[in-house]
Amino acid sequence: MFHVPLAAFENGFSEWIENRVRRIDVYVQQTAAAAQRVPHANETRIPPPPSLPESSTPEAVAQALRKRIAAQPRDFEAHFQLGLILSKNTEDNEAIKHLKIARDLLPEYAGDPNPRQVLADLYLARGDETAMLQELEALARYQQHAFEACYTLAKAYLRRENVTKAIYYLERAVAVDPYRPDVHRLLATAAYEMADYEKAIRGYQALTALDVTDPVRAHTDLAQAYLAGGRPMEAKRAALLALETAPTFKLAQTILLDSLAAENIAR
Repeated sequence: MFHVPLAAFENGFSEWIENRVRRIDVYVQQTAAAAQRVPHANETRIPPPPSLPESSTPEAVAQALRKRIAAQPRDFEAHFQLGLILSKNTEDNEAIKHLKIARDLLPEYAGDPNPRQVLADLYLARGDETAMLQELEALARYQQHAFEACYTLAKAYLRRENVTKAIYYLERAVAVDPYRPDVHRLLATAAYEMADYEKAIRGYQALTALDVTDPVRAHTDLAQAYLAGGRPMEAKRAALLALETAPTFKLAQTILLDSLAAENIAR
């Protein structure tokens, strides 16, 4: 299959793993490493002792984490946990310092919680949207299921009138959770503004299936997108569906008349 002898493949893979581990160069506490080991079939897993006393106050835990960091400056877990504790105070610069160290020790870390997400929250609380965007964009690169990061990025880029980037992150968000009407509405509206009517139609079609709170608006928006996209017959049908519920809705009436006129011109 690989056109390589199995022994050569295994040797190459082992070298790749060793090089990867060497580049990461992150200290892992022995208790944490033991917890990750898969026990043998006849072996009972013994939970490792907690690295920190569970009954400790946040101050005591922070102090214990600082001692761990002093002993092992590349202890990702200690930096991250300390940053999390200190982040309760959004003005604490030490929190940002340790979260940045944790982020840089494992830049591709995709777990949840994540140093980049906590940093983004701190930057947002401080009003530094540019720094927040940088952290969330990096998080979205490494974490394919980062729904909240993508949604936050999309809304921020819409505020900045960067519709292209907003649409990219909205599509990422929809791929993770396709059942959020608010995301579909933002995506469809942004696509409509960019004159990408086929993408807008798909978004509004999803809304007609999901948005049971306002079906009139959903069908009217869909009719408008159909009409703008040169599909008057579908526009007429969607407008009629809106008017079945709200016969006096002026926008739907207007779209219906425009779609009928467009149909006549096309004949």
